[in-house]
Amino acid sequence: MITMIPRSRLEPHPDNPRKDLGDLTELAASIKRSGLLQNLTVVPHPDKPDMYRIIIGHRRFAASAMVGGIDELPCAIEDMSPADQVATMLAENMQRNDLTIADQVGGVQMMMDLGESVQAISTKTGLSETSVRKRVTLSSLPQNDMRAAVDKGATLLDLMKVVELEDPDERENVLKEFGTNNWQYSLNAARGRQEQKAFRAKIMPWLEEHKIKTTKNSSEVYGPKYKYVTQWSRNSTEEPTFPELEKGKHYIYVDSSWSVTLYVRDDEYIGQQEESKKADRIRKAMKEK
Repeated sequence: MITMIPRSRLEPHPDNPRKDLGDLTELAASIKRSGLLQNLTVVPHPDKPDMYRIIIGHRRFAASAMVGGIDELPCAIEDMSPADQVATMLAENMQRNDLTIADQVGGVQMMMDLGESVQAISTKTGLSETSVRKRVTLSSLPQNDMRAAVDKGATLLDLMKVVELEDPDERENVLKEFGTNNWQYSLNAARGRQEQKAFRAKIMPWLEEHKIKTTKNSSEVYGPKYKYVTQWSRNSTEEPTFPELEKGKHYIYVDSSWSVTLYVRDDEYIGQQEESKKADRIRKAMKEK
């Protein structure tokens, strides 16, 4: 049943997933020419008697105000739970391709907050369960920065790349770079830092357990004083393996952006050097004598 309701008793729904109603000029002109050709769908206001919240028809409501002289609007009054209200608004706008990715993420998150499951959201909105899960995942991004990136053209794929970053600060910084020439570089650099952090988390505990120190002068290992033992590469897909250490041996490691390399002091070479120095001292003393 369609009921004529005064404009003063209608208000936009505060949880409408669509935050930007877009350009209303053409719609206002159409309403002025032909009137409202489709009714609004509303629900009773939860807190204000005789008031209603709009579920479907936010653009028509706003455009008709631009026309003037339309004091009553045709409405279908429905009884819906809060979750069903959000689901209906979400589905309606998505069918018309009126929602940005950021709007969809916000709508799905609202339904999750209202206790809806992924399966229920999928059923009510028409999104696949995989699509719902992706949007739930994206809800962990800083919302204002995500909306700004979407306004600059960020796609679902772009945002999924950002959400793979575990550090919240990295996510925020990369999102802010979207739309600039620095975007791809910032994303790759953040990925590299994350990979480096994960890689070091596998290697450093073992080095610390065996009290192996790094060297600030890496050039000292590039000679006969130290011998190569093993290297762990950040790009390796295999779990790191650790060598058996010889007692009494002195080990050090060199840490670079892509690997950690272990060396052991060559005591045999150092002994030979000491013997050679000792022999030189004896020869010098004999010569002086």
